[in-house]
Amino acid sequence: MATETMASHVLAAKYFKNNLPNLWYCMARPQPWSNEEVPPAEDIYTTALDTPIGYKRWESSQLVVPAKEGEPINDAICSYRGHSWLAVPDSEAFKRYARWVYLSVWVYPDELPYNIFRQIGIYQDLKPLPSYVGNDILVPAYVEDPGILVGYDNRQSQRYTYNVKLHEEIVIEF
Repeated sequence: MATETMASHVLAAKYFKNNLPNLWYCMARPQPWSNEEVPPAEDIYTTALDTPIGYKRWESSQLVVPAKEGEPINDAICSYRGHSWLAVPDSEAFKRYARWVYLSVWVYPDELPYNIFRQIGIYQDLKPLPSYVGNDILVPAYVEDPGILVGYDNRQSQRYTYNVKLHEEIVIEF
């Protein structure tokens, strides 16, 4: 079998980052985990989130690299899973081995159904029902096909209510 090069990973990350209009945030899983204090580990063979609550297009994407130990993190775009992440322009992607993509979205009150959720995910190529094509926010009843689940996080429960504005961030590796 051929060996993948680092350049192939960077190229895949750049393609994914530039496909932002086809990437959807999904809030899911209102039902409790068997142990609410310790959500189950994610499984790379998962193909769908549990009980989607709603979808919204991711609003921004950026190539990132983890900050190295001792590197100043003043310019970190986010902190995710114990690492600080630094933005990398496309022009430096291959030089900096930027094979990670940062996505962010704001979810404002009244945009999605109020609920408790325990999963967030990235779907690619979601297909809305014909009368909802062009909408940036969808509930499951307006979705013909959620597309491909590209990545997700299992979390402790979070509450989305009438007075909550969420800023969701996720980093995915290629």
